[in-house]
This record gives sequence, C-alpha cells and structure tokens, in this order.
Amino acid sequence: MKKDQQERLNVFQKIGRSYTFHVILIIGVLVLLNLVSFQHQILKDQSVNATYTLHSATTSYLKSNAITERETTIKIYGLLTSKNSLLFKRLQTTFELMKQQNAQQFEFSLIDTTRQPEEAAIIASNYDLTLSRETLIIDARSPNNSEKTHIRIIDAEEMLVWGKDSKKRSFIKAIQDENIILSNLIKAIEGNFRQAYYLTDGFIFPDLQEENVLSTLIPLLNQQNINLSPLSLNLTPKIPEDTKALFLLGPKNLSEPHIKAIQEYAAKKDSAIWISFNGNEQPQLLRNFLRDYGVHLFRDIVVSKSGNNIQTSSNVLMQSQTGLLKGLEGNYTTLRGQTSSLTLDTTSQEWQARQIHKEPILISDKNSWGESSPTTTPIRYNQGIDAPGPLVLGAAIQQGEEDLFKQNKRMVVLGNNDFLLRKNITKEQLDFTNNLVNWLVARESLIGIHPKDLAFYRLTISTDQKKLLQNIILVGIPCFSLLIAMFTWIRRKR
Repeated sequence: MKKDQQERLNVFQKIGRSYTFHVILIIGVLVLLNLVSFQHQILKDQSVNATYTLHSATTSYLKSNAITERETTIKIYGLLTSKNSLLFKRLQTTFELMKQQNAQQFEFSLIDTTRQPEEAAIIASNYDLTLSRETLIIDARSPNNSEKTHIRIIDAEEMLVWGKDSKKRSFIKAIQDENIILSNLIKAIEGNFRQAYYLTDGFIFPDLQEENVLSTLIPLLNQQNINLSPLSLNLTPKIPEDTKALFLLGPKNLSEPHIKAIQEYAAKKDSAIWISFNGNEQPQLLRNFLRDYGVHLFRDIVVSKSGNNIQTSSNVLMQSQTGLLKGLEGNYTTLRGQTSSLTLDTTSQEWQARQIHKEPILISDKNSWGESSPTTTPIRYNQGIDAPGPLVLGAAIQQGEEDLFKQNKRMVVLGNNDFLLRKNITKEQLDFTNNLVNWLVARESLIGIHPKDLAFYRLTISTDQKKLLQNIILVGIPCFSLLIAMFTWIRRKR
C-alpha cells in the first residue's frame, strides 16, 4: 500500500517538476520577447482612418535632404495648459510618430505650462513670447542662418476645428495638427516664401470674397510656403526673375506680347507653368504655344451618358508611371465643371531631339466622349465627329532629361479649371493639386497623400435615452453579473 502511494507521489513530483520547468520556460520566453520588442518596436495602426499613422507626404519630407542633410537639429516646442487636453495627447502621439521617422534631426518638447511653469517661462523668454496663449514653436535656425524667418510661432487654436451641436454648444470637431506642423515645418526650413504669379491679363477674376479658383489656390499654396500673387503683363512686360511658378487659370484672351513673355519664361531652365482651361474656352495663341510641345487641344466638352441623362462632370482616372501622383495612381475622381480633351504627340522624332517628355495624368472613362457641338440638342455621340473615350484630360510635360524628377522645364496642362472651385474640389483633388504644384517647383519630397484632420464626432442623445443608458450601466450590468454568479454557485452546490 505504501509502495503504491510512494509511486503515485513520485509521479506527481515528476509532473510537478515538468509543469514548473514549462512555466519557467514560458516566463523566460515572454521576458525575452518583451526585451526584443522593447528594442525593436513596430507600430501597427488598427484605426479605421489610420489616425495614428503619418501621411506619405509627411514621412517623405521628414526623410528628405532638406532635413537629413542639416547640421543642426530642428527644435519643436509645445507650450500647452493641460496634460489632460485632447490637443496635448494628440501632439504627444504626433511627436512620437515624427521621432520614429527621423529622431536624430529633431528635438521635441511638450510642456504643461501649469505644472512646469519655470521651463515654459524660459522657452517663452527665448522667443519673446508671453504665456497667455497655447503655442507651438518650430525653430529651424542654423549657425549659418539665424534669421527669424526660420522660426514659426503657431497659435494652438489654429489646430482646432470647432463645431456646434444641436443645442448650439461649441465642441472640438477635429484636430489638424499634422497638417499645421508640416506646413510650418516647410516654412521654417525654407525661410522666405517661394514666389508664384497668376496672370490677370485676359482672365476674369471676381473679388476674392466671392467663389473663385483663387479662394482655393492661394491658401493651398500658402500651406506649401508658396506665395501666389497677381501679375499683369500689360504693366510688366516680362515675367519677374523671382518667379518659381506661373499660373494661367482659365485663360480667355491673350495677345502676342503676352505669349512672347510666356515663351521667354518657358525657355528658362527651371521654368514651371500651370495651365488649366475653362472647357473649350481656349485662346488660339495659347493653343499654338502648346502645339510646339506636342500638346493638341480640342474645342470640345467631355460628356458621358448615365441612363437618359447627359453629364458634363467627368469620371476620370488619375495615373502616373513616374510617381508624380504618389498614392493617387489608379484612383478615380469626378471633375465637376466643363472639361475639354487633348492629345499628346509622342511619336515625332522632334520631341526626342528637343528632349520633350509627356505623360497623361487624367484619363476619362470609356463611356465618355468629346462632344464637338455641346450647344446643339439633343446631345449624342456622333461617330467620326466626336472623339470617343477614354480621353486624355490632363498631362505633365517636361523638357530636359527623361526622368520627370530631374530639375528641368516643367508644365502642367489640364482641360478643366472649375474643379479648383471650393464647392467642387474633393480631398483627393486637393492631394492631386498639391502633388502637381510640388512637382512644378521641384519639391518632390512633398509628393504624396497630405495630412487630413483628425475628426471627432459628438453623439447626441435624448433625456430618456440618457436615463436608459444610466440604468443599464448602474443597475442592469451589476444585476446581470450577480445572476450569473448565483447561477454558478447553485450549480456547484448541487
């Protein structure tokens, strides 16, 4: 009897030692995994809208030569009033994400002015600031360039988008921290604005308070550190030397002197021209100018048929084989307003001899056509007269080396100007415009999907619904847990 008990005891001891060994082994593996993961962290964003991932334009710029080749670090300070605020927590996340991309070139410091008053006061005095408002500071000065243009002082209020609920109470609707930081980081590093002009001769621009393409373009370019100013060739016969880009927005009438000035500017080695037409409103002299680059415009309106309805809004494919539309290739968007089509002559030996390279960037769908008589009714496709889809609606042209990312003469031609109106432009078209502008001014590091606002949504419930939720949380859940516990206890008793 004792022998059997001893044998069972030995078996239990062996099992116990085995279990102990396995437990120790598992704990050791877990500790080892934690040590490895601590040294090699990988961030996985599981949010629906990639809330905790920097956008491609931001990550590309953080790794660009403008930052990696700096001799001194860029200092970013946040002076905020509370660690519990939404903005404080969001900036903590954004700073951490930026640090993961390029920790060596940045110094981040987020300071609670209430709990760390001495540190906040020292930083504020260094930049001649008062602590009356929450502030973000970006200091990109270097020993060789200590001008104040390389310091950006941002009111934290600019990062907050406010909305009103059903009771007219204000609440934070969105935070646009990444967008504001990227925009001001560019301005701090470059210092002075890059100067661009839009021609006013032969164009009709209403007052800036009214709806027009400038009300979209001017703030959009300002975010990219580009100052867009009016230029009249009637007053200034030549395009200024400081021009980084020239915009022709919906041209209507251009004279010989105007075209001559444009041709002289286009001949410069780093010229950049944006031309967007109001559908089939195309000055003949400008058509001739583009023909010299192998771009042929049609005086048509691109339409498509949906059931019995004719639509002038164009469903177009954004495409690029060279990375010009990084993150947008293969996506469709709807261009509102009138659009004209164009063709690109790529077969002639002349273009190779002159090193002119062309790439279609907007293509209409196969159900569209170029209506040559849009004023006649009924509108229908006439074979042999109207151009069948798919059609080229936009192109990027470069003269110089074949690589579209080499510093050469650059031009963008679009058959639609109305898509730039604030009421028409969509988020992907904002990225499309940003990418083309940054390509024109040879700032390829900013090509990509640009930051979007981090949105918050307020749930509005009635008084009865609120009472129901309170009863469920305070009474229902505890009672349900108690019932389960009682059921388990009675079952075990039996």
